Amino acid sequence: MSATEVICPDCGKYIAPPGAVEATLRCRCADEEAAANAAPAPPAQQVKRCYVCAADITNRKRLKDHLGRYWCDECARADERAKKRMAENQCPDCGRVFAPNKLIEHGSDRVCKNCYKNRLEEIRKKLVHMGHAAATKRHQLKHIKWMVIILIVLLALATYNQFFR
Repeated sequence: MSATEVICPDCGKYIAPPGAVEATLRCRCADEEAAANAAPAPPAQQVKRCYVCAADITNRKRLKDHLGRYWCDECARADERAKKRMAENQCPDCGRVFAPNKLIEHGSDRVCKNCYKNRLEEIRKKLVHMGHAAATKRHQLKHIKWMVIILIVLLALATYNQFFR
C-alpha cells in the first residue's frame, strides 16, 4: 500500500480502481451510488412502526405527528390521557406539575404551596391597601364635616351681624 491511497470516510475501505487492491478492502460506495442512480429500484412498501411501542402499524389505524413519527391508536390515546392528567396537576401560576395531593384549592384553581402563599400575600396587601384607603377616606370626611360646621357658624355670625347691627 502506498501513501497516495485514500480511505473512504463512509465505509473505511480504500478508494481504488478494480484490481488495484484486494476486492474485500476496496470501497464500493461509488459503485452503489451509480447503480442506485442508473436504475431506481421499485418502491418497496415501507414498514411503519409505532414510535412508542414499535408495533407494526402498516395496515392499521395510525397517526403521524409533526416530526413525521407514526403512533398507533392505543399509544396516541394513552398520550392524550397523560397530557390531560398533566394539565390537571399543573399549577396555573408557575406552570410546574405536582402530585394531586400537593395542590391546594384556592378559589376555583388548584395551586402549589408556594403560589398559594404568594396569592395570600397579594390578598393581604390588597386588604391593607383597602384599609388605608378607608382610613384616608374617613379622615377626609372628618375634615369636610368640620369645614361645613365652621362654614355654618360663619354664616350664622354674618347673618346675625347683618340683621342685628
